[in-house]
Amino acid sequence: VDGGATDSFVNNKDLCVKGTIHEMDHTVVVDSPWSDEAFTSTHAGTLAVRSNTVEGGVILLPETPITEGASRTLISVPNLDDKGYYVDHGGGGIRIRKGQSGNTILSLPRLPESGDSLRVVHGKGTQPRKGPIHFGLKRKHKLYPVPDDCFVTDPEELKRLTPSSTECNLA
Repeated sequence: VDGGATDSFVNNKDLCVKGTIHEMDHTVVVDSPWSDEAFTSTHAGTLAVRSNTVEGGVILLPETPITEGASRTLISVPNLDDKGYYVDHGGGGIRIRKGQSGNTILSLPRLPESGDSLRVVHGKGTQPRKGPIHFGLKRKHKLYPVPDDCFVTDPEELKRLTPSSTECNLA
């Protein structure tokens, strides 16, 4: 999750919900925030991120450009804001919720990079739903990595996670 990025992109089509990948009407060029490279995207899909908290929920980002070859997937804070999600920063991490007073969907500490990968992030279900978050990190880093197991790719699983959501109509 990146507060400075203008849009989201996914670096591997296998992270998208199956059956949502399609060719876009026009090609999108995504400049890498980590290098001088640019990636061309001709396809998009729905990125679905399940909660790592006890409250549950799913973040849905339809029409996310697929940039095969980029080093990682990037979820943009402005993109989340455009879709009605609220992101609170502080205490060495972030909390993402749907709506101004919604339950916390993701609670992520700020962690260091380790080569081309990121440190494993364990669920933080014990973090408070409201008020300050404190992850107890001695050194603050730049990245808020989403654990791999939070990405939902199976449409049936997504329907189970969002039984009353109209956003879940992916077909």
